[in-house]
Amino acid sequence: MPRKRSNLSQYSRNAKRMRLVRSQETEEDREARLTSSQERQARLRATETSAQLESRLSSQRSQTEATRIRESMKQREARLFTDREAHALSRESETFTDRETRLSSQSIRTANARSQETPEEREARLTADREAHALSRESETFTDRETRLNSQRVRTLLSRELESSSDREFRLTADRERHNNAIILESEDEYRQRLQTTRENYELIRLSEENYLLAERERVREIRHEETVDQRQSRLNADRLQHTVSRMLSSSIEDPENGAEIDILPWVTKEKSGYLYLPRIDYSEFASIGGMEICCQFCHALKWRKEPNGICCSGGKVLIENFHELPDFIKALLNGEHPQSKHFLDNIRSYNSAFQMTSFGAKQITEGPFMPTFKVQGQVYHLIGSLLPQNEPKFLQIYFVSNYNEQAHIRHHNFSQLNINLISQIQNMLHEVNPYVRSFKAVIDSIPQGQNNNYKVIIKADRRPAEEHRGRYNAPVVDEVAVILVDQKCDRRDIALRSHDDRLQRICETHRSYDALQYPLIYFHGEDSYNFGRYQVNPSTRITNYNKKISALQFYSYQIQIRRNCFNYLQRFRGLFTQFIVDMYAKIETERLIYIRTNQTRLRAEDYVHLRDAMQQDKNVENVERLVFLPSSFIGGPRYIHERTQEERSSRSASMDRRDRVPRVFQLYLNP
Repeated sequence: MPRKRSNLSQYSRNAKRMRLVRSQETEEDREARLTSSQERQARLRATETSAQLESRLSSQRSQTEATRIRESMKQREARLFTDREAHALSRESETFTDRETRLSSQSIRTANARSQETPEEREARLTADREAHALSRESETFTDRETRLNSQRVRTLLSRELESSSDREFRLTADRERHNNAIILESEDEYRQRLQTTRENYELIRLSEENYLLAERERVREIRHEETVDQRQSRLNADRLQHTVSRMLSSSIEDPENGAEIDILPWVTKEKSGYLYLPRIDYSEFASIGGMEICCQFCHALKWRKEPNGICCSGGKVLIENFHELPDFIKALLNGEHPQSKHFLDNIRSYNSAFQMTSFGAKQITEGPFMPTFKVQGQVYHLIGSLLPQNEPKFLQIYFVSNYNEQAHIRHHNFSQLNINLISQIQNMLHEVNPYVRSFKAVIDSIPQGQNNNYKVIIKADRRPAEEHRGRYNAPVVDEVAVILVDQKCDRRDIALRSHDDRLQRICETHRSYDALQYPLIYFHGEDSYNFGRYQVNPSTRITNYNKKISALQFYSYQIQIRRNCFNYLQRFRGLFTQFIVDMYAKIETERLIYIRTNQTRLRAEDYVHLRDAMQQDKNVENVERLVFLPSSFIGGPRYIHERTQEERSSRSASMDRRDRVPRVFQLYLNP
């Protein structure tokens, strides 16, 4: 019996045979086939001309359009669902550079497509977009709507920060025309609906303002209910003083009775005038301090007229290397040249906290919702944990998360108000240029697997080892981080970290990495901070004097100066700079206290009056509670306050005899 001839075409028979073959192939065969197909397509597309490219894309669009016309609703939903999953997987694995490249090419393609479309195609596209948006917004939840509106506000803010003055004027003109056309074309019902919506929005705004005022009154009532009698009296006195000054200020402009201006009085009586400001007195000639016109001949620091000569470099005895050049991206953020500069500078302390490798320990004082200054009470200290986390990674441990995207998400989870794109960019730069980040990762990789508990990571406190000659380690050739055995000894000021440990280690204030681990945005290149290996130089020959060390006060006084022809970015860190100054002043006082404690004999502590009296009367040294005595040179100490009180009393008694000394004494207290 003759074989029945198939009605299928040659193309359909080939497709059927191909499907049968592919259904029987293994996973390895499929991967090999796809790889060879991709390579073949890449070679073909690399050699095709622009006309061939356009022809291929046009044919591909026609085939895709024909296929999508024939597909049912279920097939369309399945295709869209598969596309979403594929896009989500692809975008999770892409790097920040890949994302920027994708968005840039997508913007170019969209712009080219829209420049070629006809008015009818544009209107059809806009209509389809409106319908899709309407369907999407009908099904979205309240959380989805808030997320969409927040992202839309951010995009709008960014685009308006980037636009020029002409672009802004063009946008406003187009908005006015569109608004006027919409008002002209609206019907009577649409007009009433618009007015009703406007009234409702106004009522909502007014109601929210009233609720805010009620909450503020309740908060003030609670605060005043809890205040003591002294606090209440102090508040009332401050209010009376403020009202008095405001009334005098309003009356000093014009006399309400005769309309004549009241004369400005000279500043004659200066005694205690610092406690009361009178707007009718002319303080202008005493308030001007001039410009920063004095330049130091040694370090080129700019100073005001009456500043001491040695405030910057101690007369040429201090010579410290400047900060390394910041990456252009960070400089643009600090100088206000980036679209996200305002957001970055407003949240700069949070950004630094997201990348710091140590935790900041201190009792911070907050006074109300607006706190432009940084205040702490008690002792300031920095803590560091183990390299690898026990549970959730924190601080330094985040740098060892293998996936950079996961690192950025952890930091963003800890500080949700920050921009994740900025976090990713700063994080990538730190991985590239910060020596501590690179050294920690290299050291962890060098430890043999399974032997993490047998080694510990060391950051030496000084670049020159204590037992070596001081001329041998002048250049910074020693590695930032090293690995030693657990039982190997190290200096007590060194930072010793284990792979897994639930204990926190306190970092010594005189460790060279103290500042770089806490302030990675300021010490972006991991520069050494103050340590005992800093020596003074001869002002004339600039040769290092190894018999004289630089103090912490001299070191940081040198660093914060503004110098001619030098970009000192330290003062541009705003709130982070304030925290840095408070932290470093605590370090300066700690160094002073350590010196006083270890030099009690040189300070002749045994000759102090109270100690001698206690020993003569009680005959028992154990009754003396204080073991360390603060000299009168320590600012804030009891002897310092006692001496200043005696000086004030003597100056007041002298002023009763010599009235001409009062202005000079007041000037002395204004400029101590």
